[in-house]
Amino acid sequence: MVEKKRVIHQLEEVLELDEGTLSGHELLKNIENWDSLNILGFIAMVDENYSISINPEELEKCESVDELISLIEKKLS
Repeated sequence: MVEKKRVIHQLEEVLELDEGTLSGHELLKNIENWDSLNILGFIAMVDENYSISINPEELEKCESVDELISLIEKKLS
């Protein structure tokens, strides 16, 4: 199981957001910096920190930050 706070912090770094900006409930479509470049950054961050691969089709199904975290947890189990 991944630590939610850690993933959120890493996502904030990828998105260049101030620490504490995200809580997990945010919809990805409402996050200004959630664009194709930062999606690639997120995929790279997950690969580097958790040694798992996430493909774009899986990411497309995620609508919120919490769903991104769930996807990482699912891949790790």
